[in-house]
Amino acid sequence: MPGDAIGLRGSSMLVDIAGQEVPLGGDIILSVDGIGVDTANISKIRDLLELTGKAP
Repeated sequence: MPGDAIGLRGSSMLVDIAGQEVPLGGDIILSVDGIGVDTANISKIRDLLELTGKAP
């Protein structure tokens, strides 16, 4: 996985919160190249990653 190469880690366990399994632990990405990660910016981030050849 590309994230492994730069040291990103996924969740390490699942916990039950109000009947839903929620991942716990791991890294959280807040921005990519200065673009905040939120629903409105997902397509911008995806396009940026594709242009730079970093898309999975």
